Amino acid sequence: MGLEQLEAMVHETVTAGEPFEYGADRAEMDYLSSLAARPGTRLICEVGFNAGFSSWAFLSGSPSVIVYSFDLAGYAYSSAAKEHIDELFPERHNLIRGDSHVTITEFAKQNPDLRFDVVFVDGDHSPEGARADLADLRPMTTPETVVVMDDIMPWLWYGEGPTTAWQEAVDAGLIAHRSFFQDGDPVEKIEPPASRAWAEGFYPR
Repeated sequence: MGLEQLEAMVHETVTAGEPFEYGADRAEMDYLSSLAARPGTRLICEVGFNAGFSSWAFLSGSPSVIVYSFDLAGYAYSSAAKEHIDELFPERHNLIRGDSHVTITEFAKQNPDLRFDVVFVDGDHSPEGARADLADLRPMTTPETVVVMDDIMPWLWYGEGPTTAWQEAVDAGLIAHRSFFQDGDPVEKIEPPASRAWAEGFYPR
């Protein structure tokens, strides 16, 4: 419902000279929708709204989920995508604008009892930034929360940080790794080439 319109609208609103950061592809969106459709899933958090594709995947996966997105939302197409998401899924999407390294901790303090069923990390791709997002989200999770780190593709510049942060967290016991996914399929190890690759795990207690 509405994905083609969302894609068309986003491309129409990209202003001259403005960089366009591509979001989830169809295989990854199918995976994200399947997470939303899992029994008991109601609250989903994502770091990185961008053009709204991952939000669309979550919201279309289940009529009962509510999504909270943390993003700078500095591009014109991000605002247009937010408007379209709200038209498709009224009162089910919340965009918290600003630096996630500030807004996530503020949000956690303001909502001490809130716990997410799924967290999807696709924000700051530096090692420090991805590491901070993983740590800052932990207070708003349970051992049953599904944690997903996007862009586990260390052979690409934007995949080095997320891959490093994920592996460090696993080695330190802060994340329990379940599986890697490459182009929609679970794999033991991610290897090039790949259009999209990500990791799934949970926060052990």
